[in-house]
Parts: sequence; C-alpha cells; structure tokens
Amino acid sequence: MNKFTTAFWATAIMIFAIATVSNATIRRVGYWGTPTALDYTNLQNAYNASIGGDTIQVYPSSSNSANYGGISAVTHKILILGNGRSWGNFNDYGVVDTANYNVQTITGSCNVGAIYLGVGSDSSVISGLSFNSGNCDIGYCNSTVKGINGVIIQRCEFWGGCYINLDGNNDGNKIIDNYFADGAISCNYYDHSSSTTNLKVSNNIFRCASQFTYNVIYQYGSGVTGMFNNNIIRDPLFSSTNTGVIYLPTGRMVFENNISNGLTLNAPLCMFYNNIGTGTEWPISSSLGSGNLQNIPYSSLFVNSFNNSPTLSPEARFVLKANSPAVNYYYGGSAASGGGTPDCGIYGGPTPHILSGVPAAPVIYNVTAPANNQPTNGSIQLIISAKTLN
Repeated sequence: MNKFTTAFWATAIMIFAIATVSNATIRRVGYWGTPTALDYTNLQNAYNASIGGDTIQVYPSSSNSANYGGISAVTHKILILGNGRSWGNFNDYGVVDTANYNVQTITGSCNVGAIYLGVGSDSSVISGLSFNSGNCDIGYCNSTVKGINGVIIQRCEFWGGCYINLDGNNDGNKIIDNYFADGAISCNYYDHSSSTTNLKVSNNIFRCASQFTYNVIYQYGSGVTGMFNNNIIRDPLFSSTNTGVIYLPTGRMVFENNISNGLTLNAPLCMFYNNIGTGTEWPISSSLGSGNLQNIPYSSLFVNSFNNSPTLSPEARFVLKANSPAVNYYYGGSAASGGGTPDCGIYGGPTPHILSGVPAAPVIYNVTAPANNQPTNGSIQLIISAKTLN
C-alpha cells in the first residue's frame, strides 16, 4: 500500500474509533499523515493537552525500539487507544509469527513507557499499548498512594518485567485480554495496609519465561478479592523449568476455567473451579472447590503446540482441539455474552481473547486500490473490507 492510501486509511480507522466515543476530542500520537493541532510526538504532550473524557489515539511506533514515552500523572478520566499487539517481529524461542498479518491494515506495536494513574483517573481505559519500558501503575502517582477504581487495562502487551501495579484501597478494576512476558500483576506493593477488591483478571496470557520463578499475581497488601478466570499460564518451553507463581496468602479470589503449564500456588483461602493443569497445579480437595483437573497432557488440549506451529503467534497456539478436555468444561453458566464459548482457556467466557488485541472498534482489514493513483474524473475507486469487534 502506498503512502497516500496508508495515511488515508489510518485516518479512516480513526474516524471509526471516534464513533465509539461521544463528546470527546481525539488527540493523535505518532500519526504520519498531514499533521494538525491535535497531533503529538509523545504520549505526555498529548495527555497534557487533554481534558476529562478525551481519547488519545496512539499509532504504531516507527520501530521495535522506538517509544512514545509515558505519562507521569493521569488526573482525569482518559481513553488511550493503541493498535493492539503485533507479532511480526516476535521471537518465541526461535518461533517467528506470520499468522496475524491480515487482522488489520496497519500493523506494528504502540510502544510506551510508564503510565501512572492518580486521583481523578477513575474509570479510565487503556487498550492496545505495548509497555516495553515501564509499568502501568493504578493508584501510585507522584510518590503518593490513592485507591483508583473502575480502570480497564485490556489488549496490551507487558514486556521485560513491566507490571500492572494496583495500589491503595482500589475496587472494581479490570485486567482483560493482555499478554504478559515476564511481567504480571502486583497488589498494594507501595501500601501494604491497603486491599484490592472486586478485581477481574480474565482471558490473559501469562508467559513465564526468563526467570525460574515468575509472579503471575502477587499480594503485598492486606487482601485481594475478585475473579481470575479463563487465563493461560504457561512456560514457553512447556516444561517445569520456569514456574509461574500465584501468591495470595490471605486473598480470597475465585479461580475459574484457567489452563496452566507450570504453576506454584499459594492461595489457601481462594476457591477453584474447573481449572486444568498439565501437572498437579490446581487443588482437588472439595473444600477448595470442584472440577479441577490435574496431569492433563499439553498435547491433548490445543490444536497447535510449540513443536507443530512454527508460524503461529503465542495466542493462536491456544485454540482448543475439538475433543480437548477444555471444550465445554466451563464453570460459571453461559458464556454467550461477547461471543465467548463455554470452554476453559482464553477464548472462553464473556470476554474472549481477541487475536492481536485489535481495538474494540470497527477496523479495516483490507483495502484494494488501483495501481494508478491518478484520479479519473476526480475520483479514485477503492474496495474496503471492515469488521466490527467487541
């Protein structure tokens, strides 16, 4: 696609995204078309110009090493919308993905640094970003702690030890459909006297890669409650070399419909239903829940395993086999809402995992243009293919 059509359809996707936000100004970061007064070169400047309810649209970074920086203090409600995950340059122990190229016309990750959500940022949404040089801190801002509620972090990547931190007495935050590589979730790291309540952690992939022990979710504060469902916790080598850790010594979360490959569990007060492990990760005592399966071979679960899917992304590998033990093995009632299925794993439940984490807005996935871009009678005919995502 040439420069004209690429820039044009970048704007078109923007217009579709605007349709989902009422009475909001769209501020663009990294846009490569004709600049306007609403275009910025970094995330901080775009946020500084915004007011409550605005949207910051982030375009793919110019390279894997490029970064738009972070935001030092979010103090009003904001929607930050990136491009989703891009696996084209992703290398997972020698496996390079080529499977998701046609999900949308504009590919590439929107790389950012640390974002700190402080007082006034309740109900903000961060979607489709790649955190490759900093954490997403909810409640820790300007060296102070304040509970922030109702924030949604979805369809993002967290690389190289970048975490989501929840601090203060926070309630109702949601962490949905993200990909964690050596990064995870910590609760009340800065204030051990506070608690996290009604936390929802759903349909994420947790990759336990470069450390022998890796924290999937870790409790530092006085307590954690909420739901942990339909996640994948896995060692990329599919062995016990790298172990994911769930540490909730006084937490009371409910774990449902998760699949794990290498997990150490310290959560004596939590409840567990219909979780599947390739080892003895999940409890089978009736006092701690029901329906948990142990020692299920990894090869029986998924259509594509590490060894037979050299061109599939980490998320595409977790499609279930037709006769997988995880199919129709779902605790919690109907999963029809949002297009999910009544299965264990990331594609089940009410918030099913979206390939490449593309934004929750209509996107263009194919554009056909004539080879000669000179207009005929003042017009150019284009064929546009678009789809709507939840």
